[in-house]
Amino acid sequence: MPSLVGIVGKPGALPVGSYVVVGITFAVGVAATIAQLQYADDAQ
Repeated sequence: MPSLVGIVGKPGALPVGSYVVVGITFAVGVAATIAQLQYADDAQ
């Protein structure tokens, strides 16, 4: 991924919106994983 950033602009010059999207995606992924672990049917 850093190589793509270097092509688009200066290295380390990501807009704040990119960090927001990554943060939201991370939070939703963690919440979905926790929900899956809590509500999974463990009967085998």
